[in-house]
Amino acid sequence: MKKIIALLYLLYLLNPLYSQIRRDAVWCFGDSALIDFNYTPPLLDFCSTRSRGSACSIADSSGNLLFYANSFYLPLWLSGFNQLGVVYNRNHQVMENGDSLFSRTLYKEMIIVPDPGNFQTYYLFHTGISSSPKIYYSLIDLSFNGRLGKVTSKNILLDSLNGNDITECITAVKHGNGRDWWVFLRTYDVNGVKNNTFYKFLVTPTGISSAITQNIGLLTSTGFLRLYFNHAGNKLVLINVLGLIEIYSFDRCTGQLSNMRTIHSESLNPLTMYRNFNWSAEFSPNDSLLYVSTSDNSFSFLYQYNVTSPNIPATKTLIDSLQNPGQGGELKLAPDGKIYWAGIFDEGIFFPFPYPDSIYNQYNMYLSVINQPNNPGFSCDFQKYSFYLGGKRSYLGLPNNPNYDMLALGGSICDTLGLPNFTIAETSKANIVVSPNPFNEFITIENEMNENLEICIVNSMGEFVFKKLFYNKKNELDLTFLPVGIYTMRFLKKSGISQKQVIKIN
Repeated sequence: MKKIIALLYLLYLLNPLYSQIRRDAVWCFGDSALIDFNYTPPLLDFCSTRSRGSACSIADSSGNLLFYANSFYLPLWLSGFNQLGVVYNRNHQVMENGDSLFSRTLYKEMIIVPDPGNFQTYYLFHTGISSSPKIYYSLIDLSFNGRLGKVTSKNILLDSLNGNDITECITAVKHGNGRDWWVFLRTYDVNGVKNNTFYKFLVTPTGISSAITQNIGLLTSTGFLRLYFNHAGNKLVLINVLGLIEIYSFDRCTGQLSNMRTIHSESLNPLTMYRNFNWSAEFSPNDSLLYVSTSDNSFSFLYQYNVTSPNIPATKTLIDSLQNPGQGGELKLAPDGKIYWAGIFDEGIFFPFPYPDSIYNQYNMYLSVINQPNNPGFSCDFQKYSFYLGGKRSYLGLPNNPNYDMLALGGSICDTLGLPNFTIAETSKANIVVSPNPFNEFITIENEMNENLEICIVNSMGEFVFKKLFYNKKNELDLTFLPVGIYTMRFLKKSGISQKQVIKIN
């Protein structure tokens, strides 16, 4: 056993991602593609997803896949029921009661949000663009079937959106308290009446709030509109197929958008219908650069903007393009710090879904990659079709996974729960030695300052699982009662507050 622990500890030291396991890092998408970015290099595997667009997934605090979903179940789709989605358990089987969810075959129609009041349950928000144009949710409880889970309630109407349709844009971001969640979407009117209405729902331990609406930004009438938060959670970008790009400031405490700036206006071209068919957007890891992909029948373009510039539109840089039959789709930042660009093989004769068994090529077996997305211009190192999917195939979509591990907004008015936050993580100095890490049963805390020390341990759901006051310089804790996973140890003493992430391996 000691040799096993020593080996795991060595792997922990050698692998920079082992200590940064993320719950959004297992991607299930496309034609059975699975990428686990909790490994270096990323682990490739099989999943049951067969989706040209909407997909989402979530792992536990140890990086193990819990369940995933996509916006239709292929056997039913082939039978003509294209509005029905599905949830799969970690064994890649349809979860009990996990079929026939209202959805469609389009994009960003689903997202998973943990229940802040129960670590066993999860909300799956979903919609069906045009076929079920309302916002629904289903409840998933992992306490059933030996942790394989069960959909205990499904297709619960959350809001009818005042009779409007919903755009392809469901997204979510953690509340500033580090526990609750904001779920965002936009609506449009199928009769062409323009609007600029955002819908927001706050998810707390007591449930889901009623809709909170806000009108801000350009009035527009298109349903092809998407929303993307930056990685700090304080900016939101809106894009649509008419060329519109707007960036907003976002308050994670109040849920309010403000300070809207237009990066690109709507514009039409009579010859091509759309001059700038914006398809996707993603921020660089440091949130200084914004990447926007466009698409039409001939080319898919990749642009870069510097969002820290006082004149963002002037910084627009064409990075590269893809040419049909290869077509670009969703952009997404992975935990390895690279941005991946999904693609599809489309000869233009018919929409290629599902792919025939004979069609395997560079366009659908590889993702394109921005290797250094924090770097301006061509130094971002964009490489076409450079990430092999291990024999699986992609379509236009990537999983709509939010950052489940975003910290609380330290120092804000809503930083009231005592959870780990950005301010502590960035400014604290520990003077505390924790060993071993990873640990098995016991862990030793050595306080170099020899002060009275209060130790709090928080699990990945933000729940306090241990709290005790110590008076000695060196203390040994018996943590055999904790399940395997990643925990945050928070130390409170007279000289300040600090924290450290620890991993229990057995």
